[in-house]
Amino acid sequence: MKMFISIYKSSKREGMYVYLEKEQGLSKLPEGLIQLIGTPVLVTHMMVDEHKKFAKVKAEDLLSAIQEKGFYLQIPEPLPEYKQFLVQQNDKLT
Repeated sequence: MKMFISIYKSSKREGMYVYLEKEQGLSKLPEGLIQLIGTPVLVTHMMVDEHKKFAKVKAEDLLSAIQEKGFYLQIPEPLPEYKQFLVQQNDKLT
């Protein structure tokens, strides 16, 4: 299976991305998901088949999720405790 997809990044959370079929656009994303990611920022469009390599997801899983749910949400891994502490401390300095 091949699919032409769009990839959007979250304006609220670094490392969070939404993958969806390009023709569909953002119109069919659930309202709760839009609230979670904020204003979607277009990253790119690309053709994907089951052989495409991604760093954090298998192409088969991505395509299946888009077919079944209409989108695939990539959520960043949580930071280790020491990094969370540093981020919190830096936020307090501003």
